[in-house]
This record gives sequence, C-alpha cells and structure tokens, in this order.
Amino acid sequence: MDYIRLSDLCVLLEKEVNVLLATIGMDIDLAGHGYAPIYPPLQPPPEPAPGFVIEPVLPAEVDGKWYHGWTQRPMTEEELAMQQYAATAAAKDKAIATAKAQAQADAVVQYLRDHTPAECALYVQNNTANTAAIRALLAKMAMVLCVLAKQEL
Repeated sequence: MDYIRLSDLCVLLEKEVNVLLATIGMDIDLAGHGYAPIYPPLQPPPEPAPGFVIEPVLPAEVDGKWYHGWTQRPMTEEELAMQQYAATAAAKDKAIATAKAQAQADAVVQYLRDHTPAECALYVQNNTANTAAIRALLAKMAMVLCVLAKQEL
C-alpha cells in the first residue's frame, strides 16, 4: 500500500486546481465553494545567498488575501555536490574552449588539420632541422593533444 503525507496531498491538489482554473480560463468567484485566489508573492524572492536555495512554501493569508510564499534554506549535501560538479564542468568547458581557440588560431595546427598524413609527415621532415624547430613543433602537437584529450578523456 502506498502512502502520502496529507500536507503533500494538499500541495498537489492546490497545484492541480490552479492549473485547471488557469487552463479553462475560469474567472469566477469560487469563495462559496471553499476556494480563494492565490496571488503572487508580495515580494519576489531574492537571489539566494551562497550555499542556500529558495523554495516555495504554502500560501499565507495577509489582509484577507492568500499569497504564494518562499523561504531560503541551506543546501543539502547532495545539492552542494551538484553545484560543485556543475562549476567543475563549466570550468572544464571553458578550458576546452580556450585551448581549442588557441589551437585553431595557430598556423602550424591549421596546416596539420588541413593536409593529408603524407603532407604532414613531409612538413615534419622539412621543419625539424634543429632542436629549436623540433621543440616548436612538439609544442604545437602537445597543444593539439591537450585539446583532444580534454574533449575525449
């Protein structure tokens, strides 16, 4: 047998009635049937403080009218973990975009991207006559490998 808390049931029913009334466009007085309109909050919720979230609460009566409400509560461990995960993912995406832009702007990387493997092998052969040239080419290849590794690994 399934159970539901009565407070949860009240919230669900309230949402269903509001959706139903909004869907069919009823603009009638239902006060005689035990219903009252629920107005938007008197004040919009603020941006939550770091480590907090804004969540709705049951409507409250103020001067004879019912208003939606909100409260600010500390994040749960799971919400904090999800926030950290999202921040890490965003930082990774930014790093990939930056590395990709740098690689795409490089003439050697563009050449390696746009030519056949045989042409690239010939380029390496013709442009690695000394240690400085080899290091420069290795730096370009490391840049490409970095971008690919960030995207794929």
